[in-house]
Amino acid sequence: MTDIFNEIIKLRKDKRLHSTVLRELSIIISRYFPKYEPIAEIQGLAGGRNDLIAFKYNARKIQFEVFATANQVSRDLRILDKTDSDIKIAIIIDKEIDIKVLNKFLRENPENNYPFLFISQILDKSKAVNTISILRDIIFKNDKDEYLEMINKKISYKEFVKRCNEENIKILKNPINLSDATFKNIFITIVANRLFEMSHDNDKVMKLVKWLNDEELIEFILFKVNLGFNIFIYTDLCETFCIESDAEFLDYLRIFYELENTYIFIPLNKILYEIDDKIFKGTLKIKREIRFTIGISQIYEDKDGMTVTFSIPKNVKKIEIFKPMIFGNDKELEWEYYKKIIDFVGK
Repeated sequence: MTDIFNEIIKLRKDKRLHSTVLRELSIIISRYFPKYEPIAEIQGLAGGRNDLIAFKYNARKIQFEVFATANQVSRDLRILDKTDSDIKIAIIIDKEIDIKVLNKFLRENPENNYPFLFISQILDKSKAVNTISILRDIIFKNDKDEYLEMINKKISYKEFVKRCNEENIKILKNPINLSDATFKNIFITIVANRLFEMSHDNDKVMKLVKWLNDEELIEFILFKVNLGFNIFIYTDLCETFCIESDAEFLDYLRIFYELENTYIFIPLNKILYEIDDKIFKGTLKIKREIRFTIGISQIYEDKDGMTVTFSIPKNVKKIEIFKPMIFGNDKELEWEYYKKIIDFVGK
């Protein structure tokens, strides 16, 4: 048997086959059919528990059931029959592993048998293109316009690279070729890839890439890391684009209840370390020591006034409360340097 069949046999023996298939199926749905939200192991629906249902905002539903053992085929078919869904798809263990499951599935549902894929098509990454094509035909057979609208929103990474180049933004094709790479190109490429892996809309990723394509911003990021800050990008991929440290992020945490948009943050220290280690072989000399970080604090007011409580991290040797750095009597220089440490204004 092939390696993928041996893997499936082992997963079934270890009672991890269902969970593994549902996890990989959820990834496929989220990445290639982003208007649908996959929810696994749903309780209380007709006929028992459903394996996975992909919901769309207009209440359209796609139901998936995994058939891995012959003695469960009748029960799982009843669940498919009774659950109210627009599309019903069976995921069946490969006939090379257990032919009894497929035979029983077809025998008990001969007239209007549900479309099906084999488990190897979900788990075997080498079959991903074919699997996505089959799912596309099943899901959008009566609505090609919906599929075209969706893929126009989520273009391929290759097309995204082309679009960036048209905007005079250097994005690298994968794998990264060091011969035509600069630190900025590599950094932006990795950030863009992380967002594409999360299936973010390409128009929003483009906004972030344009913002990052600034030499002064890249210098500011390196400056903060080398000072010893733990930093990240904080953004809604729409209007807000910030480079923050965990200390500054506290300000956002305190006002989150007032914010309407959804925000994400992308840790940057780890990305910079990986670029230095794997591509530049340590020649960038990026400092790894985190010198500025946060403990846990609370601020509240009562009848006696404002109270600040602190939780001090262990092994603290000294506590400092400080104002902006002092440069003699030159207050303007003092303030400018302080702003340089805490904020990037940009062009």
